[in-house]
Amino acid sequence: MRLSTRIAGGEVAETRRFVFIPEEWERSDRNAQTIASIIGGGTLLLGVVMVVAGMILSIVPWSRRQFSAPLFLTMLATLLILSAGRLANNFPILMAQLSTAQPLRLQLAVLLGSTTVGVALQAAAH
Repeated sequence: MRLSTRIAGGEVAETRRFVFIPEEWERSDRNAQTIASIIGGGTLLLGVVMVVAGMILSIVPWSRRQFSAPLFLTMLATLLILSAGRLANNFPILMAQLSTAQPLRLQLAVLLGSTTVGVALQAAAH
């Protein structure tokens, strides 16, 4: 920890504490964040491509009256489980983003309700 003091004339005008972060650490952190954002963008693009491909591949059997409801329900259940797992994995991040100005129970109810509906819609869309 470092201290910084500003002097105005013959008096101390301001003091503050700060943590010095070496430039090399900042660069390595920025590089790690860049790589993570590229991977995140790639997975998002892959998800979009999979949704579009799934829609195209399901429209053809639907139009020929060969749509398989058991296969659809199996895939829906699989995607629901995977989405719920991703939600559970990201839950600490979601909790950290909650506001301290609002009641925790209300925020948790809104968070859980909206994510439940979102996960169900996302799984049904895939």
